Amino acid sequence: MSLFKLYATATLVFLVAVNHQVFSQSRSIRLHNTSSLTLKDKAICIKRASLLHADEGKFPLIINFKGDTIASQLDDIDGDMKWDELFFVIDMAPKQKVNLTLNWINYVPKFTKRTSVRF
Repeated sequence: MSLFKLYATATLVFLVAVNHQVFSQSRSIRLHNTSSLTLKDKAICIKRASLLHADEGKFPLIINFKGDTIASQLDDIDGDMKWDELFFVIDMAPKQKVNLTLNWINYVPKFTKRTSVRF
């Protein structure tokens, strides 16, 4: 059973679709759960390099189709004091496609911490 869940989770396809407007402040993030399983709190990690036009001094804010903000965090992987990854979690029904909007803002959004893991 756990092998099946692992396989189903691995089949989740992520597409970061970027509008090709050079000065656009918004981008689209498209997620597709290709499995037949409900994904609860599915972790999504997007590398900064894959976000075209990620301006210095601007920070990502993710909005769902209802206009609600999706809590996210920025991770500095290499310790250079600049964020390298955008991370968030989302619930997805089987075979569901989700379109999110990525806006750029002038401040780091603050969200309530849900968990803290240390190794």
